[in-house]
Amino acid sequence: MAINSGMGLDLPFSASGDLGSKQYCFVKVASTMMRVDAATGGSNPVPIGVLQNDPYSEDSAIVRVAGISKVWASSSTAIQVGNLLISGSGGQAEIVNANASAFSGVSLEDMAAGSGYI
Repeated sequence: MAINSGMGLDLPFSASGDLGSKQYCFVKVASTMMRVDAATGGSNPVPIGVLQNDPYSEDSAIVRVAGISKVWASSSTAIQVGNLLISGSGGQAEIVNANASAFSGVSLEDMAAGSGYI
């Protein structure tokens, strides 16, 4: 059952592995039905959304699939409002490079180079 939190659409899944350190990171659909795992830069298919909690293996994983969400970002350059974002190798948000054809989000805040929540 979908949950509308007022800022987005959240869907319930189960954690395919330990996602305790992946709250507010991009996740992908795992190979097992209704499970998610941490997204990677090469996720195929693309990430389904942003993990809203910090579940361990088999626990309930709440995923924001549409709307506004906090996200963990890591970038060697500043992120600016309007930058297109993709999943990096650890599920963190990164700026889309010039060669990318897809994106998973749009930054609504500025962030200096480095890591942090936006």
